[in-house]
Amino acid sequence: MRRLFACLVAVILAGALPPLAGSAAEVVVGPEGRGLSLTVYNGDLAVVRDHRAVNLPAGEANLVFADVSPRLLGETAHLRGDGVAVSAQSVDFDLISAANLLRRSVGQMVTLMRPGQPGIAETAVRARLLSADGPVLEVDGRVETAPPGRIVYDRLPEGLVAKPTLSMAVTAAVAGRHDVDLTYLTPGLGWRAEYQVDLDGADRALLSGWAEVSNATGASFRDARLSLVAGQVHRVAPRRPVNGVPLMAVASMAAPVPAEAPIGDEPLAGSYLYSLPQPVSLEDRQTKQFALLSLSDLSARRELLVDPLPDYAHARVFDPKDLREPAQGRPQTVLVLEGKASGLAALPAGVVRVFARDTTGMTQFIGEDMLAQKAKGEPMRVILGPDNDVSVDRLQTTFHGARPPDDSYESVWQVRLSNHKPTEVVVRVHDQLPLNGEVSEETQPHETINPRHVVWPVTVAAGGEAVLTYKVRKSP
Repeated sequence: MRRLFACLVAVILAGALPPLAGSAAEVVVGPEGRGLSLTVYNGDLAVVRDHRAVNLPAGEANLVFADVSPRLLGETAHLRGDGVAVSAQSVDFDLISAANLLRRSVGQMVTLMRPGQPGIAETAVRARLLSADGPVLEVDGRVETAPPGRIVYDRLPEGLVAKPTLSMAVTAAVAGRHDVDLTYLTPGLGWRAEYQVDLDGADRALLSGWAEVSNATGASFRDARLSLVAGQVHRVAPRRPVNGVPLMAVASMAAPVPAEAPIGDEPLAGSYLYSLPQPVSLEDRQTKQFALLSLSDLSARRELLVDPLPDYAHARVFDPKDLREPAQGRPQTVLVLEGKASGLAALPAGVVRVFARDTTGMTQFIGEDMLAQKAKGEPMRVILGPDNDVSVDRLQTTFHGARPPDDSYESVWQVRLSNHKPTEVVVRVHDQLPLNGEVSEETQPHETINPRHVVWPVTVAAGGEAVLTYKVRKSP
């Protein structure tokens, strides 16, 4: 009687408990009704939005996405769908490999294929795998470490997958077709801007911009709507690799793919969002280029710029030999581009390369620079390198000061500019003032960039010289 009573209680309790998660139906999400959109950021990050149509039974089911990015950040995965609720989710990174096969088969019987002699086939021997370290096998009652031969497994151990799989425990209110949207972050997708400036004469230029998008996620994205975010978003420390999943793979290069229409830009929380007009396909380990913008008839001018002295230069007797920069004796050539109407469009950060025609009409490369993010209307300034036809000789002629150097002092400077060009030039001499410093005397007026940054535009005649003298005074 007691046994019968115990069995009845067990049956009643089992019926009252919810079904185990493992008993839920498994639904592998197929490609039906798939719609992809990607938002790619400058810093090796993208948002993937994956729309699917799935047939779910009423109640609980285990929804399996087997074609997500192998590098997805599982904690960012989020599923939305009418009448579908998510109670748990997991990402399985335990991939099929020789090491994982050994690890998962410890304690199981395997077949050891011992190598044969020349002209003699291999010999199959049954063995028990005792440890993956070695490996260690028990063969005919003996224990062997790292025996010669290869191991053949009877079956694929449970839990190993060919590629990372995202699983979600879901509950559907009704059976039938459900439209769901999966969103997650993944590294391995990134982009950068590349610019080319073609100078047309002395005062006009054509600017072409390209977006170079690289896919190193381990997954391919086909017929996806692509948006690009220019600017930096704040992030916490990056995650470490999981089970050897690499942080970056090498991308291959594909031919440039021009956009069929200009890419528009729109503000996005301090950054800019660029959306391509047509869907694109990005294969794994592929880099593609898309036309970003093309601006013609820009105004172009060149400036000669002398960089400021180091901060410590004014506070002591200064030896020009302390300036160990070889280009210090030449001004930098800076190309300034501006829109003639409403100004330049908003420009993402990227490399700018400048080309000009020589006297024979051949296009020549004359310099490149890294462009910082530019807001709409801001001019583009590209440093091309030192101008070898103009020399700069900066000398400290007088210093009066006390110790320590944060007391008051005076420092007098002489800047001699020599122009070997057949035309007149204007050289902009920059300097950085110390805290509580001012220009107390000067041979020509300066322009103030900010309270501590001043510049003198000095005109130097063709084949001539010009001398600028100024005194910097620091108050305690």
